[in-house]
Amino acid sequence: MGRYLETPSTRLGKLIDQGLRRSNLFDQSSLAVHCGVDKSYLAKVRLGRIAHPNESVLFAISLALGQDIEEYRSAVLADNGMLPRWERVLGSQLADQEGVRLSSEDVEDIARYARSLVRRRRGKL
Repeated sequence: MGRYLETPSTRLGKLIDQGLRRSNLFDQSSLAVHCGVDKSYLAKVRLGRIAHPNESVLFAISLALGQDIEEYRSAVLADNGMLPRWERVLGSQLADQEGVRLSSEDVEDIARYARSLVRRRRGKL
């Protein structure tokens, strides 16, 4: 894989880099050619200089690198500060499906449990 001049700071850029490392099939230039975009456009997407990349380009990149397009969509939303907070999503789902509303104490307990679960699974008690 070719060397990059800059390391991406965006979630989308990191996702693309992860796919490039895992694929062993492409470097950034050959990925651009494969996806039918100019390599400067791909570089700008990777480095977060294009806030809302073309959906068909994201699809082509994710397909070429064997990644899930939904991860790309989520990364773009997160990079642009448009991803809703997890407690709003969970609270909305619980309210709609179960008629349950989360209190701030509930949110704190769920977050504490999630952190504990992740630490346990990673062996960092």
